[in-house]
Amino acid sequence: MAEAESERHEETEAARPTHDEEEEELLPKKGATSVVWNFFGFRKADKDQKVILCKVCRGTVAAGGGNTSNLFHHLKIKHAKQYYESQKMRGAPAASKIKVAAPPLVQKSLAESFAKGTPYDKKSRRWREITEAITTHICKDMVPIYTVKKPGFRELLSTLDPRYVMPSRKHFTAVELPRLYGVP
Repeated sequence: MAEAESERHEETEAARPTHDEEEEELLPKKGATSVVWNFFGFRKADKDQKVILCKVCRGTVAAGGGNTSNLFHHLKIKHAKQYYESQKMRGAPAASKIKVAAPPLVQKSLAESFAKGTPYDKKSRRWREITEAITTHICKDMVPIYTVKKPGFRELLSTLDPRYVMPSRKHFTAVELPRLYGVP
């Protein structure tokens, strides 16, 4: 029993930094970007930077592969003041933790709700503008009139303005194209 206690005492003494080690300035981590590294470092003799030491208590902290979670945890548990400083230095919390308040919802009137689903009247200014734009597209870009029947073109128009109901190919041939060229 005395031997085991003696061994534990020796291990404890070996784990504690000596006075010389406490005075030794720790080197910063190479290529570090996290603010937590302001509170941790490496001995000059540790060229591979394997043993991470806390600058406050000189205790070793395990953090494999540059993972800083254990370093922040060490500060949080052992050194609250330094942890608070590190959080201030970090700035805003991570984007995944930010909860943005949604704008307040405003209920629309019945007229506004139904207006979005009601097709334009064929005599309305908006319906005429879109129809004239399609006619101009057919003429200027020299695309076949059949384009107005193609599903992709119809889907495009439906996406751009769901209220617009496109007239038939015959309407473009008999009414819109002659109107564009001034033919009675």
